[in-house]
Amino acid sequence: MADVEVRGAVIGLRSVIGAGTTINDSVLMGNDYYGTENNDGKRIPPGIGRNCHIEKAIIDKNVSIGDNCYVSPEGKTDGDFSLFCIRDGVIVIPKGTIIAAGTTL
Repeated sequence: MADVEVRGAVIGLRSVIGAGTTINDSVLMGNDYYGTENNDGKRIPPGIGRNCHIEKAIIDKNVSIGDNCYVSPEGKTDGDFSLFCIRDGVIVIPKGTIIAAGTTL
């Protein structure tokens, strides 16, 4: 985890975090495997990409977040959305979700 800034966070087993990423006040549940499951190359490997910003989030197991993503509940109200939900000011990314590079949540 070179050049990664983590403050007030819990990082689960087999979590992969790309360089330049910042994680604040969050919980990453970790992953069940490294790389692509069954090495079939069809699945995106779980983990957090490079140069991401994660804040006030709970990220469930086996989530893939691409490079240059911004994940924060700031400015949003509680509710259910297609890739996430927000409860009590915390953004929650469900198990197995894939978030494309450059996405802002």
